[in-house]
Amino acid sequence: MRYVRVAPSLGACLAICLAACGGDGPTTPGNDPRGIMLVVSGTGSASEIFTMRPDGTDRRQLTHNSVLDNDPDWSPDGSQIVYISAVDSLPGAPARRRDVFLMNADGSGSHRLFQGADGPGATHPRWSPDGSRISFDSFVLGSGFQPFVMNSDGSNVKLIRAMPGENFGLEWSPDGTRFLFLTNRAPRLSWTLYVMPVDGSSDTQLSNSSTCPSNLGRAAQWSPDGSSIAFSCNTELGQWISTLNAAGTTVTSLTINATEDFNPVWSPSGAQIAFASDRSASQGNPAPQIYLISAGGGLVSQVTSEPVRQVVNAWRVH
Repeated sequence: MRYVRVAPSLGACLAICLAACGGDGPTTPGNDPRGIMLVVSGTGSASEIFTMRPDGTDRRQLTHNSVLDNDPDWSPDGSQIVYISAVDSLPGAPARRRDVFLMNADGSGSHRLFQGADGPGATHPRWSPDGSRISFDSFVLGSGFQPFVMNSDGSNVKLIRAMPGENFGLEWSPDGTRFLFLTNRAPRLSWTLYVMPVDGSSDTQLSNSSTCPSNLGRAAQWSPDGSSIAFSCNTELGQWISTLNAAGTTVTSLTINATEDFNPVWSPSGAQIAFASDRSASQGNPAPQIYLISAGGGLVSQVTSEPVRQVVNAWRVH
């Protein structure tokens, strides 16, 4: 496997450059040509979903619950958001089960699409490129997390295929023909990237110990053109952002291993990658914030400076 490191020095990476996101034109967030992000602010039962422009302006809170709301994704037409919430699951329980919910882009009309039957429930709902289906991971008693798919209205829920190990983070390829996902099955027994056709008829290991010697972070995403995959590598040295070509043969490291960088999300054009990082801790804020880097590497730009944890989950042009 070919391995390329393009990250600059730590000092250069800490350059704060909000202007790198581009100027703010006379547009509303919904039609900003740079797109609009979905961000989860806070942790656990204090987490809420926001929208914002890619320069951090026009933050708008969509959920208002005293329980967990996270992992949102835009519908392809930008009119709806699928997400995870524990808002009315097992009320009063010490740990509420997580279900799949749907709301309008302005936060109105929230309703549940899927209720998990076992354990912690569901995670990581994602729209198919044509908007007709939603994939997600759900806990199955005796089998761990397994991949599911349903119609966008919550009907016709199907287990794609029961697989060994825990299986997380289903991501549709841009052409809608394959899933990218992470599993901890043998032989690596560490989080490893696999791909499979959407019917689940087979699967292929994509990453190995040359890609990341330990666990991959439990979020990876195809580039908009399907040619590359962004992921984080999580080791004892730290956690950093890398890309892997779709064939799984070339790894490019974008950030350095002295920080905790995670949850990479591609810009709509594929020119940039947003991610969460704790690097603002050096400035006195221990809560991870959102940063940007060119898809080819280079200087890192800080986007948010909030008092609580900020994680970007989706970035789309409406």
